[in-house]
Amino acid sequence: MVASWDLIASNTLGSNTSTVTFSSIPDTYNDLVLKGTVKGTGTNSYIQAAKNFNSDTGSNYNRTALYIDGTPSQLQSNGETLERYMIPNPSSSEYNNSFSFFELLITRYNSTSHKKLDRTLWTNLPNGGGLGLTGIYLGVWANTSNAIHTISLADSVGSYQWVAGSTFYLYGITYT
Repeated sequence: MVASWDLIASNTLGSNTSTVTFSSIPDTYNDLVLKGTVKGTGTNSYIQAAKNFNSDTGSNYNRTALYIDGTPSQLQSNGETLERYMIPNPSSSEYNNSFSFFELLITRYNSTSHKKLDRTLWTNLPNGGGLGLTGIYLGVWANTSNAIHTISLADSVGSYQWVAGSTFYLYGITYT
């Protein structure tokens, strides 16, 4: 199987922004991938980002997470929760002014008969060295009747913003 990636849309922020939205997503691909290099205005420059599909902010999302800070003793899992988070908040000041990297894969986003599965890989790099944080979120959107045509990313609390210079790229993947 060969995967063909098509850039659907990109966004480099010229100013701080509360929500980044990709809309009118065509349903002609097999999967979607959203990649970004991001920073927030919150304490320690973070955003506890939440994803919304088709403006659904309800409890139709589940996720589980596994993350590590570079030492095996720090491997953690938070179990299954009813949350839409996809990029975590760095927990100390060593992350001030640093960007985080993420890749969100959404499988069968155009299905009208299956739940949508997603996987987010993320890395937060500290300033001036240190171990950093990296992890994976596995999620499901329980809506089976709608294809995903809109993806929005915003702070889950609603008080922080994406910083100017943050970049987002949405790709459609076709398998042949």
